[in-house]
Amino acid sequence: MQVNRQFLDLWNVPAALADGPHGQALLEHVHAQLPEPASLKLDPRDAPAEAAILVRHDQREIEVSGREFRLQGVRAGMVYCFRDVTERERGAKLIRHQALHDGLSG
Repeated sequence: MQVNRQFLDLWNVPAALADGPHGQALLEHVHAQLPEPASLKLDPRDAPAEAAILVRHDQREIEVSGREFRLQGVRAGMVYCFRDVTERERGAKLIRHQALHDGLSG
């Protein structure tokens, strides 16, 4: 498993896990930050994942999506993208609330 600096920062990965082949421990660290760890499925044998939003214990909202990685037409695994969409989701919720509620009386 290979990850980049943004992934490590997004999931607050300790330096001890960031260096070296600690794939399982890294996944356990990420799962520990989720109220529902089973919501994060990273099985390379699965079909390409649809985008999903994961909510961490600290209420940060992380969007995850995946796609197949192919070498010479042969499936070699999956590439996953994670991004913090907390502010986007909060803005969307505020707009929905304002659209459905009276500004004066709530």
